[in-house]
Amino acid sequence: MLHNRTRLLKLMDEQQLDYIIASSPENFYYLSELYSLNHWQVKGTQAFVVYPRDEAKNPIIVMPQCDLDILADCPSWITDIKSYGKCIIEEVGNPNLTETDKRYKYLRSKADGFASAMEALIAAFKKLKYNTKERIGFDERNVPFTFIKEFENVMGTTVEAANSILQKTRLIKTPEEIRRLHKSVQITEQSIRSTLERTQIGMTEKEILKIYYEEIAKRGALPSLNCIGVGGHSAYANSQVTKRKLKRDQLIRFDIGCIYEFYHSDTAQNAVFGTLSDRHYEYFDAIKNGIALGISQMKPGVKAATIFHTIMDGIKKTIPHYDRHHVGHGIGIEVYDPPMITPNADWSLAENMVFCVEAPYYEFEFGGLQVEEVVRVTADGVEILSQRPVEIIVL
Repeated sequence: MLHNRTRLLKLMDEQQLDYIIASSPENFYYLSELYSLNHWQVKGTQAFVVYPRDEAKNPIIVMPQCDLDILADCPSWITDIKSYGKCIIEEVGNPNLTETDKRYKYLRSKADGFASAMEALIAAFKKLKYNTKERIGFDERNVPFTFIKEFENVMGTTVEAANSILQKTRLIKTPEEIRRLHKSVQITEQSIRSTLERTQIGMTEKEILKIYYEEIAKRGALPSLNCIGVGGHSAYANSQVTKRKLKRDQLIRFDIGCIYEFYHSDTAQNAVFGTLSDRHYEYFDAIKNGIALGISQMKPGVKAATIFHTIMDGIKKTIPHYDRHHVGHGIGIEVYDPPMITPNADWSLAENMVFCVEAPYYEFEFGGLQVEEVVRVTADGVEILSQRPVEIIVL
């Protein structure tokens, strides 16, 4: 199972919740392991997982009927479905249906035909025999305020905001999540290496990115982050690729990732055709050593703010003016999964949290230097999931 059921139930107990409703695409997928295309791609489309605390009750998916074909292709572990809306596929004899066709046809035959997401959601709670003494947490991240108010009026109750509960659940990764994250990191690193092998002086940033996309596609992943900058443009934190051409002795910066089975990677790499200044290498080593020092302090129970200040103090020994608002973030279904490693973060690290630990340096004309390591917190330290050499690659 993908999601951390034990942790979710514990958090629901702490908040005295009998049900939680996941509404954002990320939280919906996390609990259901089902991709609802319209939910992700069509703004305003609603899909929910109604998740009961009572283990004798089964969760229910509420989704658009037009996504039942995805459910036929990629079944969820949740089998109780309430669908709404309409989707047409013609049936004219069709004697040679595949097993997936038959499954899709069956799902359509069982479709409820509710007119709206609200009707389907109310029906789910009726099936679960909800009573007004029970407390509901509603993931508020993807639904309009008016939808929640209408739901409260129909149900005769007041719901609690619950996105934070689902985010806290997602802080601690399950073995399946860690497997996907590890694979995502591997694909990104292999693709960066292959991209650099194919990169030539005179190529534009757009051409380099196109090669990278080809490389991750070969390895079964989808594009995610796409920041590639050359020369002074490498100092742009969110450098979107342009027709700038790569020249000799110009810094290249990748801040890039991919999505593998819905799980992100986010890593960085610097490279150059030719040589860079001594200051480039001095600053790169300062960042590299500062991050290594911070990672060496990471283990369960350590405050995140301690890691922040350890990294910053290490870098400032060489770059006194260095400044940064965070030195890392969680990663998972989202590139920036919670939490963030910030100067005032008062939360403690725990086993199986996964972070991208980073400390980029950006300076006009000079360019951008970046080291970013993906680490999993273990029982007594960390496992570094990223395996590439931490260096400026000379091409």
